[in-house]
Amino acid sequence: MGQRLRKESKREAEAKFAELQSRVAARLSRIAAPTRTAAPAAKLLEEFDTRARQRVVAEHPALVICETEEDTPATIVDMSADGLRLRFAKPRYLPSTILIDSPAFAGFVVAEVKWRNGAEAGVAFDHIWTEKLAASYGGVRVSRPQ
Repeated sequence: MGQRLRKESKREAEAKFAELQSRVAARLSRIAAPTRTAAPAAKLLEEFDTRARQRVVAEHPALVICETEEDTPATIVDMSADGLRLRFAKPRYLPSTILIDSPAFAGFVVAEVKWRNGAEAGVAFDHIWTEKLAASYGGVRVSRPQ
């Protein structure tokens, strides 16, 4: 709790953004376009009462894009307007920033991993990076959960 957060330098921010872009590009090259366009554009997060810490139990499939060459299947266990909890088949390594692709959203969501416990992880949506990523991919839908 006593740790201070260090502000990212411009170079670190640019490197982080380039890494996120490469993950999205790699993910898009691995998926078939008809599957992506057929996925429902759910608006689940807009239907919630978004009081702080309120969570809605869910069971949505998701792919977590941790590295450029790998997609990790997961299940969204619960979610709120600020984040969600993921469950994996077995404990997984997760970097501090991940991309989530799920029919529960209209596109990719950037998230910061806040905690890990065995085969579960809690993440917080990173709206700024999600919007920046969406802007850099004009035709690709990248979600910004509300």
